[in-house]
Amino acid sequence: GKFSIITFEEFISVALDASRTVGIYPEIKDPVFINKHVKWADGKKFEDKFVDTLLKYGYRGQYMSENWLKQPLFIQSFAPSSLVHVSNLTDSPKIFLIDDTTVRTQDTNQSYWEITSDDYLAYISNYVVGLGPWKDTIVPVAKNYLLEPTDLVARAHAHNLQ
Repeated sequence: GKFSIITFEEFISVALDASRTVGIYPEIKDPVFINKHVKWADGKKFEDKFVDTLLKYGYRGQYMSENWLKQPLFIQSFAPSSLVHVSNLTDSPKIFLIDDTTVRTQDTNQSYWEITSDDYLAYISNYVVGLGPWKDTIVPVAKNYLLEPTDLVARAHAHNLQ
């Protein structure tokens, strides 16, 4: 009880009140759970409220656009359908987070192997600018030893993903 948790709007104000340009990199955290348990009177989803707040404070624009450079923003989520939904609401850049190879996506229940297939990378590249992969999906570890790097980064780059 010593320190309170700041709201999303307070988080945004920290960036906007800075004496220099400060970007934000919020995560749409567990939208499946929130949309299941929270119902807004206007029928909107968590993602709608999230984007409404960003737009209220002027966050808009594609990666490296004039608007984006003034207020840098990356929207990240482990839920691919959430990112697709957000893509219909804002052109701000989105990042698809990738978890451990044993963890399935929050919303579509897809495996790591499905979401990192070339077909899926081609699909998701229509909605996101990049991936935020778990480190072990780039350089796997076994018995505390680093293994050979995977080809995930090269394949993401082949689909113009950061």
